[in-house]
Amino acid sequence: MVKKGFITCLLFVAMFMLCVSYVYANSSGVTAQGEAWGYEYTATEINDTSTWKIGHKGDTYTIEETKERAPFLIDFMNAVERVDSQQSRLGLFGAYLLVTVIVALILYRKNKPMFKKAIGIFSVLAGVALYFIVMTSLDLNTALEDAHFYFEKLKNM
Repeated sequence: MVKKGFITCLLFVAMFMLCVSYVYANSSGVTAQGEAWGYEYTATEINDTSTWKIGHKGDTYTIEETKERAPFLIDFMNAVERVDSQQSRLGLFGAYLLVTVIVALILYRKNKPMFKKAIGIFSVLAGVALYFIVMTSLDLNTALEDAHFYFEKLKNM
């Protein structure tokens, strides 16, 4: 019974990882929009003029896209999307670790001899989850630093 529930949980987590998708708002003139951890951007195009609205925690700026600013605007957009992606991955791996620990605790309380046989598997599963949590946290930190850098650069242009 526990084994079937554990396999079901693992399959659910795997399916969730495969089905994560992004939703982009697409209304009149809005070509791109995103938000993550206080950073936000909205790109609009009206009459061949691209305008970006970028912000961080209420500090909002409207910037007209020029050849000089375009690479920085794209880099800011990519950094915000990476922050959003890494945040989702961090939550997913945290949930995976939590499920692994809960299943291990249930098995420990219900069937100690089986738990002793499966402790190696649980250790590997928890170790893999911790590895991915650490790596994703480092990637998230890098993405946040990038978003901050490009926001400050665009703010001062």
